[in-house]
Amino acid sequence: MLLNPTEDLIFYPNLLTIEPGDERNIRVGTNRAIVATEKSYRVFVEELPSADNSQAKGIRILTKMGVPIFIQPAKRLLQGQVEHMQLGGGEFSFVIKNAGNVHFFPRTIRVQGKDTVGEMLVERQLQPWYILSGGTRKYSIEISQTDCPKLQNLTVEVELEGKTLKETFAVPLSDCR
Repeated sequence: MLLNPTEDLIFYPNLLTIEPGDERNIRVGTNRAIVATEKSYRVFVEELPSADNSQAKGIRILTKMGVPIFIQPAKRLLQGQVEHMQLGGGEFSFVIKNAGNVHFFPRTIRVQGKDTVGEMLVERQLQPWYILSGGTRKYSIEISQTDCPKLQNLTVEVELEGKTLKETFAVPLSDCR
């Protein structure tokens, strides 16, 4: 993740005090016009050390968190692709590409492998994470030496908002040696 300072976001208040048990809102806006492709930002909220050094006994842990901010285009295009499926070295890998103009977070990512008679030999569910517009994320799973020669195909199924991506990889016998 590459982070750079920006003047695109406006937030208020930029400095605040929160007492234990209290809540505060931070308002975030943009000074940009309508965008064609989603813009992504991260606002960091950070606890500052106390000015009172009388409590300096022991270790003090301060909180810092990054909150993702997305400025969406007027017309959203949700489009994903499964690419670069390959098997080798006891591992099956593939890439999920975001070819749309907004980020997406797959609901589920499943990999299934069947033999020549349709029996399920491999079944894995992977941990999804969001993929920014124009971005990619690589996934991989281990394939055992026992199952690999028996596999006829591996299918990747990615469930998105309202659509499912499904690609099948025919396993060449040479990849399991």
